[in-house]
Amino acid sequence: MLLKNPLIPLCLALPLLGGCASIAKGVTEGIMGTGGEESQKDTGICAIRGPAYEGIAPALEHQAAVPGGITKVLMVHGIGKHLPGYSGRLQDKLTTALGLDVVQEQYKEFTLLPPLPRPELNLGDQPLGTLRINRYTNKSGSRELLFYELAWSAIIDSTKATLAYDTTDEYAYHRATLNRTAKEFIDSHIPDPIIYTGDNHQKILLSVNQSLCWMISGDWNALPNGGQHRCNPLEGDTARHVREDDIAIITHSLGSRITLDALQSIATSALTQRLGQQRHPLLQALQDKDIPVYMLANQLPLLQLGFVKSDITGQRDRYCQAGGDRYDQRMFRQVRIVAFSDPNDLLSYAVPPRFGEEFIDSRLCPQVVNVTVNVAPVTSAPVIGTFANPLAAHNDYEADERVIGLITNGIGAGKTAPAVATRCQWMETRRD
Repeated sequence: MLLKNPLIPLCLALPLLGGCASIAKGVTEGIMGTGGEESQKDTGICAIRGPAYEGIAPALEHQAAVPGGITKVLMVHGIGKHLPGYSGRLQDKLTTALGLDVVQEQYKEFTLLPPLPRPELNLGDQPLGTLRINRYTNKSGSRELLFYELAWSAIIDSTKATLAYDTTDEYAYHRATLNRTAKEFIDSHIPDPIIYTGDNHQKILLSVNQSLCWMISGDWNALPNGGQHRCNPLEGDTARHVREDDIAIITHSLGSRITLDALQSIATSALTQRLGQQRHPLLQALQDKDIPVYMLANQLPLLQLGFVKSDITGQRDRYCQAGGDRYDQRMFRQVRIVAFSDPNDLLSYAVPPRFGEEFIDSRLCPQVVNVTVNVAPVTSAPVIGTFANPLAAHNDYEADERVIGLITNGIGAGKTAPAVATRCQWMETRRD
């Protein structure tokens, strides 16, 4: 009787449509007579598999002891249109957990331009998105964090305009109300991974690479504000900033694949090869750098299906172990991937244990930590069983104190956050 209601199959068929979970819940309660409070149960799954690692907090503590360095975090979004300021909730949760209670009143924001010269890409001065930077400190000023928020979705707006007619009143009025809302969501989100594999691929990668370049280019005072700017990693004292500053990246959904591809593109670029031959100080600084990447709603296994894997995989010992015959050809000392996935998110995937060895360029020296966590509560309903809002399971990572705790304090390497220590299970992995 319940499944004959058209709202239920629609919600199940379109799991990313906001509000479907609440509609399904309301129909269930109305027909079965169940109460909202009684139908909710938070299973609270939080399972961590991987080696011990530090989060962002120790870097800030090190600043207080040894002044000079800055902690820098880059945010890269996933599918859908994102306007500057989209990461506000994450920034609030993160800075609160880190004890940073002072923010610069005015953020800095500017448009990214392609680096020069890149005549083979024929990009000219085409904009590559917007970079917004917020500056956070504690009241004494002994700890500082710069949060770089990249909004790259404007790159593909003109491409997605091909579908615009589908959701105009001129045509969309033919659809039923719920179907119309669902179609609008699909048209604005689902094409993004397809577009990323096409002509805009290099533009999006350059957007991330330019953001990374600005991260290592200097401190708050060195950043431009307003206008259009390009970054040259060989200008200024970038090598010193790489050595002294702590860098972390947070990604969401498709942003995980984009960021990994951007890091791999740095390792394979002709410029990197030339710098390696010269033993350039910047490359040497990067080779001694750990880069943690916190991937929310991780999609690496899914999106790997559309890409040819790197030619250099399965060679970690040669590139990443001191004494390896290609140790001086590594790109970083380590890229630590902490992959978060809610099993009730239909577009999120855990990273298999050997994924890094088989599919990620060995020059990145990848290390993978898997985090399976319920960020969306599970609803228990008669007849249909349990159900969780897939939209919340895809988007609510920054609202979960365990996720924030794993980003700020890590696991097994110092002061583990209370929410992680009491509500998560950790299976440590070791290479030896």
